[in-house]
Amino acid sequence: MKTGERLVEVGVGYALGRAGRGIAYARTRGGLIPETIRVPFAVPPDTGWPEKERLADYAALRAVARALRRRGMRCVRLLLNDERLANEVTRGSEIDKHLALSYVRLRCELNAFSKCEIGVGSTEDLTHRARAEAALNLAA
Repeated sequence: MKTGERLVEVGVGYALGRAGRGIAYARTRGGLIPETIRVPFAVPPDTGWPEKERLADYAALRAVARALRRRGMRCVRLLLNDERLANEVTRGSEIDKHLALSYVRLRCELNAFSKCEIGVGSTEDLTHRARAEAALNLAA
């Protein structure tokens, strides 16, 4: 982290619709202007449902990381509601075979930040918002 760069805390919540399209919300704090960002993402439609949900974890985080970098953020602390996912992304151990490529793609996105931490925090409001939108088939 360079001198003068602010660490921006980002709460992340997301949901996946049945068609393989999802929506993620990222709430920033600690930057110049707090904001809530809406970020669409997708997973391959031909994937089975349990695997599709796990791929959505990685796809949502990848899409959020990309959106944050486009907004000029370089030092972030992502807060997730899922402790298991936070541990997987941080440690990289015991990743299922079908998630290996998604994990590598996500780590590439996260490594593009000058500093990126992953933590666990309360993001239920963002997750509920994304679920409502996905249930209404508005995710695009």
